Amino acid sequence: MTFDTLKNSLGRNHVTVVEVDMPACSLVYGNSPCTASVGVTGSTKCYNTFRTCQDTANYAATTNTFRFMTQNSSTPIGTNIFPCVVSVTSVPTKIDVNSLSTRATVKVVMTDFPHHDRGVDPYVNDRTFNPMEQGTFWGKFKARNFFFVGRTIRIKNGYVDPTGFDATFSTDFETREYVIESVDGVDSAGKVTFTAKDILTLANTDKAKAPIASIGKIAVAINDTATTIQLDTVSGYPTGGGLVRIGDELITYGSIGGSNLQTCVRGTNNTVAASHSIDDDVQLCLQYTAEDVRDIVDDLLVNYASVSPTYITRAIWDAESALDLYDLTTIITEPTGVNTLLQELTQQTNSNLWWDDRQQQIRLKPIATPLSTDVVKALNETNIIEKSVKVKDDRKSRLSRITIYFGTFDFTKNLDEVTNYRNKTVNIDADSESANEYGQIKDRVIFSRWIPTDAIANDLTSRMLIRLVNTPKAVTFEVDAKDGDISTGDIIYFSSREIQTATGETDTQLYIITEEKRIGNGERTKYSASEFNTGLSGVSPVAFLIADNAQVDYLSASALERSTYAFITNSSGLMSNGDDGYKIA
Repeated sequence: MTFDTLKNSLGRNHVTVVEVDMPACSLVYGNSPCTASVGVTGSTKCYNTFRTCQDTANYAATTNTFRFMTQNSSTPIGTNIFPCVVSVTSVPTKIDVNSLSTRATVKVVMTDFPHHDRGVDPYVNDRTFNPMEQGTFWGKFKARNFFFVGRTIRIKNGYVDPTGFDATFSTDFETREYVIESVDGVDSAGKVTFTAKDILTLANTDKAKAPIASIGKIAVAINDTATTIQLDTVSGYPTGGGLVRIGDELITYGSIGGSNLQTCVRGTNNTVAASHSIDDDVQLCLQYTAEDVRDIVDDLLVNYASVSPTYITRAIWDAESALDLYDLTTIITEPTGVNTLLQELTQQTNSNLWWDDRQQQIRLKPIATPLSTDVVKALNETNIIEKSVKVKDDRKSRLSRITIYFGTFDFTKNLDEVTNYRNKTVNIDADSESANEYGQIKDRVIFSRWIPTDAIANDLTSRMLIRLVNTPKAVTFEVDAKDGDISTGDIIYFSSREIQTATGETDTQLYIITEEKRIGNGERTKYSASEFNTGLSGVSPVAFLIADNAQVDYLSASALERSTYAFITNSSGLMSNGDDGYKIA
């Protein structure tokens, strides 16, 4: 049976499976092309891992998947799985509608145990020791493998299928994938602890920078007019030309000849040509010119953070038409954390970037008024666990004005200095600052190395103010596992008696799911959501007849900027509305 069927069944029995992918050698010890030989290359056979390999030149990498499950679960017959999982705790991805999403983290604790090595050691029958009497599973496993960091770990939550588990533990389970950060232990209590984060952790500043640090240095001193620059190495510099930084000067070169950068143009991009000395660093710059934000994010993740392209579904990214508004231009003159660049890009294109651990995909989505096809579910008191709703005003997110400095003058100078920008756009909502409304200024200042035009700056400030000029509500609530099919980043209709209209009716509004966390051994899901203030006020909605409990549809292109709406059911007439009441004609 499928996961969706089992989660709705009576007497469901929850089970967690942990999968760890470890590199291994596909060859057989001593069989060509492996040249290893007992007594020659080692005193015993290897364990088909790189750590124990005796012929690394012929090491043939493959992947072995090891499976572990919770100790209180029934071990499936005929599967090589170890019931040693003590606990799995996680901190989920959290979308920050004002910044980059936080990384999901998972911690898995497993107990150590004696083991016969069958199914783990390919040459167990050739050993001279009894593995049950020598060492323990995790003690030996860590010594033989060793290279855990960066490997994949999957957490599979599901329910015991009375008809039996499928061979890959996929049909019956909801899978979430992470990258291993560390493996600690075995400790004095006989426990080993895996700590892992989602795939976007590869973009963290300590792991990935763009551009990559260049290793070339000036080999012969130059004056401020030299058009040929000799380096101690030209490794890593494009032969067809590029842009480099030496000190505070940017220099373009047309080609490489021998160890020289040739046909150089000095003092480009508003920098000043200067003399440079032997051993001065020559840093290759990273340039983007009128490039789509999706292409930039893709490039940074794949080529600088080493994220596999399989985690990026460009068809889904490209379908987000609101991102078409943002063609960006910049020069990055020194190695900068990819995480820092991504945070700038999401803020300055009014978008979210996060790891969708259910779909195992990186999502890039603009913060724009959704179409009806984007709204995945309507939640109300019929499917929300009683007394689980909590509502608060997200006062920190509210803005009344936004100032953007853009048009960078000198990319080698401080990017947080007002004087380093040619242009400024200020967007103010005076009404919200008046004594009749909030009575205070809430300002955000953005220094943008990316925004090239006034049109883009104006669009960004307008969209951000539409969304944040009124204090958005933040809600948390819980649902049973059978209703836990919405994911982080999904758009929902949310209604609860804790949020009412001026007439005392239960209000229904759009919300974006910002966090999803399984609690109670997976039997419930706790969600956090942020109100979706995305439209312009004063635009009349369109009322129309739809079926009971159906979701509202938008009937015209103006819906992209509409904040008010109405939807009607056959049985109850007017079910909910935005600003005014509407009835069937």
